[in-house]
Amino acid sequence: MSPPQQLHPVAWLLWFLAVGAVPLTSRQPLYLLLTLLVVIVVHLALPAGEERGNPWRLFAYVGSTVAVLSIGFNVLTVHTGDRAFAELPDSWPIIGGPLTYNALVYGVASALAISSLLFAAATFNAAVRHMELIRRLPSSFQQFGVAGAIALSYVPHTMQAGRDIYDAQRARGHQMRSVGAARAFLVPLLGNGLERAITTSEALETRGYGSTDLGSRQKGLGRWRFALALLLLVTALPLLATGRIAAALFVALVAVAALTVGRRQSKQRVQLTGWDRPSLAIATAAIAALGVILAAIVAGQSLSYSPFPRLVWPGFNPIIGAAILLQLAPAFVAHRVDR
Repeated sequence: MSPPQQLHPVAWLLWFLAVGAVPLTSRQPLYLLLTLLVVIVVHLALPAGEERGNPWRLFAYVGSTVAVLSIGFNVLTVHTGDRAFAELPDSWPIIGGPLTYNALVYGVASALAISSLLFAAATFNAAVRHMELIRRLPSSFQQFGVAGAIALSYVPHTMQAGRDIYDAQRARGHQMRSVGAARAFLVPLLGNGLERAITTSEALETRGYGSTDLGSRQKGLGRWRFALALLLLVTALPLLATGRIAAALFVALVAVAALTVGRRQSKQRVQLTGWDRPSLAIATAAIAALGVILAAIVAGQSLSYSPFPRLVWPGFNPIIGAAILLQLAPAFVAHRVDR
């Protein structure tokens, strides 16, 4: 299988947005379970030797484990619903009261949503070169993109450093069984993070990052374009909240146009990944899925589901299910990249 990095990064970004649409807008357990299965299949389709994705994979596993453990917390603290299976004494603080299947179903749905987002993020970070995405951003956003990429890169590096420090301290006989003993782990981890931050800042300064030959007038125009786009995006939020979808989309498109007009092209000639048939297939599937999900929300909120106050079997729309299954495209088209 060819590396998924050869696929267009914007196609992967659209895939991530389409996959994350259901967990962000719904707690319908059937759709969430289907989304999680789709994400896991695509995640497993990535090359096993992809070292950049290993720390993110660990991050997804840890986060999913915490999400699963939170199901018990939800059952013990939420005492509403019509389907009780046990009851704790009311004299017990917080957890006292009936334990319901309603709370269990909502906890499972939340765990599915969190796990789907985490594994989707792990897949996206393992499959995409972040610098390609940054170079495709408008000049007004490039500095924010670099800062975000550096911040994201610290997550896997910190987890890897934490594992190395933990193994080294265990080899020296340290037992992490108390708060005081945790200093032997936290102090080296903090020192490692500070050292990495200093090294990164020195590397950026050496490469002249932040220096520019633009005049003050061009800088001012860039700031005004960014301020106008931000104002338009803030204006689109109340329109979206009041159900004026078309007006909100129009204002958002104007904001995007304000950022792209007068875009400064970089003088560096960097070979970027181009569009090919597999990338177009992934992007088309993602756009189609987003369109179906948006239409379903606007038409009648068919994605909405709540187990409170009565627990009923969730409905299932085959069209929405098919839109979710479209996101399996990366698992199939990646095999054809080099053919």
